[in-house]
Amino acid sequence: KQREAIRLKFLAGLSYQEISDAMKTSVGNVGYLIHHGIQALREQWLSLENNPQAKSQPALANLF
Repeated sequence: KQREAIRLKFLAGLSYQEISDAMKTSVGNVGYLIHHGIQALREQWLSLENNPQAKSQPALANLF
């Protein structure tokens, strides 16, 4: 759900309300999903920067 919310926001350019309608969830939940999805991506990105030999995590590799 986090991945889909991030895709709709940053790739499709939808508003929180439009994402809420598309995902059939509340606007507040959309904000939660985007916030925590970006936080997870940031942690994975930093982990990969600190250990370039590590394999990509699924969420990071499959974002797009």
